[in-house]
Amino acid sequence: MIAACCAALGIARSRVEVSVSIVSPARMRTLNRTHRSKDKPTDVLSFPLYTRTELSTLMKKRGILPVGDIFINRSDVKKRFAFLVVHGFLHLCGYDHETSKKEERIMFTLQDEILSHLRN
Repeated sequence: MIAACCAALGIARSRVEVSVSIVSPARMRTLNRTHRSKDKPTDVLSFPLYTRTELSTLMKKRGILPVGDIFINRSDVKKRFAFLVVHGFLHLCGYDHETSKKEERIMFTLQDEILSHLRN
């Protein structure tokens, strides 16, 4: 899944390191409340280490680059694992569907392309 994301974004997959944690709904609620001020569980949270611009610059200079952490609510894992990992990884790469409608279209188009590639 990460390889498909990297291919769609033009990133060499051997150059990124991602942490994926599957957590309880209670832990997800705590993370969501602490970091987004939303007191409810969510399906996936991503904590990027860099902005999209910083990531692009660092990719040119470094070998293996840790890009951030993805937390996935375990109640959603069986149904939607591929979606959650792809969605989370795009956030780690600086995409944010909550920023604007244009950014939402860009992110969701990439997401759909990657998921389509994974299904084939």
